[in-house]
Amino acid sequence: MGRNRWGYSLMGVAVLLLVSCSQADTPTSANPATSLARTDQRANSANDDRHAEHERLKDLLRHTQDSLKDERARHHEEFKQARERWNEFQRDWKRSKKLGGAPELLACAPQEYTAAAELIGPNGGSIKVGPHELKIPAGALDHEVIISAVVPVSSLVEVQLQPEGLHFATPAKLKLSYSQCVQPPEWLRLFIVYLGANDEILEITASRDKKGLKTVVGYLEHFSRYAVAW
Repeated sequence: MGRNRWGYSLMGVAVLLLVSCSQADTPTSANPATSLARTDQRANSANDDRHAEHERLKDLLRHTQDSLKDERARHHEEFKQARERWNEFQRDWKRSKKLGGAPELLACAPQEYTAAAELIGPNGGSIKVGPHELKIPAGALDHEVIISAVVPVSSLVEVQLQPEGLHFATPAKLKLSYSQCVQPPEWLRLFIVYLGANDEILEITASRDKKGLKTVVGYLEHFSRYAVAW
């Protein structure tokens, strides 16, 4: 009798183990709450990645802006020499009094080296550098970009836009002031040109000459080096 009781007990334990294993192996139906939680985790992870990238770009922007300030100081002596050349040009201009002898690219009094940078994305934005301004409309870019604008010490109205070759889905608007330049006659229209090496004019942009404001507005499809010409 004692051995039978033990036998029955062992059989009962075996049955319980089999039932437990079968229940453990039986697949459970998907839990909607668990699926939603996983979706939220993925969304939060993507948001965290975007935020981290945005913060990285902001740090890079601050570094770029500091570098541009240092660059301005290094160009101060170049500016002084350019001003001397400008004074000589003005004296020659007044003596000749011949507008027909004016250069193709508008001659101007050199200004201090100036530069600026901004972080601009799909919502658009603007960047001001000296008396000039670049406006990028919403939708022109599909991602955030650090955009810099440099006005070198020069006898031209010129601005260098970076990153080189950046294209826009919608044209950006560049406003260049020529208030510090030799003033052309009223009948002469000014426009913004795309410059290559050795100040070669590679392209004329669609431009509007606002003579009352002494400003030319041009519409850009890509970045490069731009100047005012007549």
